[in-house]
Amino acid sequence: MEWMAFGADCEYEVETVQIGCRITVLYGVYLKTFGPSGVTNTEPLISPSDQFLDLLSPVLNMSRGRKIAFYVGNDYGARPSEVVAETLVPMLKGGDSLLYHALKLYKLVPELHWSAGGYIWPVDRTVEIADEQTHGGSPASPVRGPFSIAGSVYSDAGLSAHEEDLAIRDSLRFRVQESGAVPLAESEIVLMTDWNLPTQVMGKERVPFVAGGEMEKLVVNALMVVFVP
Repeated sequence: MEWMAFGADCEYEVETVQIGCRITVLYGVYLKTFGPSGVTNTEPLISPSDQFLDLLSPVLNMSRGRKIAFYVGNDYGARPSEVVAETLVPMLKGGDSLLYHALKLYKLVPELHWSAGGYIWPVDRTVEIADEQTHGGSPASPVRGPFSIAGSVYSDAGLSAHEEDLAIRDSLRFRVQESGAVPLAESEIVLMTDWNLPTQVMGKERVPFVAGGEMEKLVVNALMVVFVP
C-alpha cells in the first residue's frame, strides 16, 4: 500500500485509473495541544516560524497593558448554543493554530469567546438565544446595523418595513443581552484587524432562533482574546 502526506493548500493531480481500481482514504490529522483536555507538554503539529513571531512581536509590544482580540479565521462546525468557544482549542487549524501557539510561546494565556453583532459572551457562556415568547420586559434601545433579520409578524401591527426591521432587531438585541453578552465596545477589548484586507476574514458558526415568527440563524464568530501584561 502506498501512502502520501501533503498540506491541504498544495496542488496535486490524480490520474485516471486504466486497470483495476483505486481506493482513497483521507485523514484530517489534529494534535491536541494547550487545550482544556489537550496534552500541555506536546509540541503543536505546526510550529510558528521565526518570521511569524517577528511579525507578532511589535503588535504585542504596542498592546502592553491591554486586552486584545483576533478573529478566528476558520469554520469549525461548532454549535455555540451548546458548547463554549474554548472547546475549539483542540481543533484549531491553519493560521488560528499558529496564532494560538505563538501567543503561548510568549507565555500569554489566550481565551476563546463567542461574538456576534458587536457583542461578546464571557468565556464560560454559550450563545443561548431564547424564543420571543419566553423573555419578558421591554426590548433594549434600537440596534442600527449589527443585527439584520427578516420577519413578518410585525407587519400585522401596521409597521413599515423599516420599523418592522428595527422591531425585530430590538428583540434580538434584548435576547442577546439576556444570554449574558456585553457590547464589545464596553468590554475594554481592542479588536485587532488587518487594514490590508477590505473584508475581515473570520470563521462563521450559526445559532438557530425564532424571529418574527420565522426560523432564523444568528451568525456567530469566535474571538481569540488575550491580555498583554
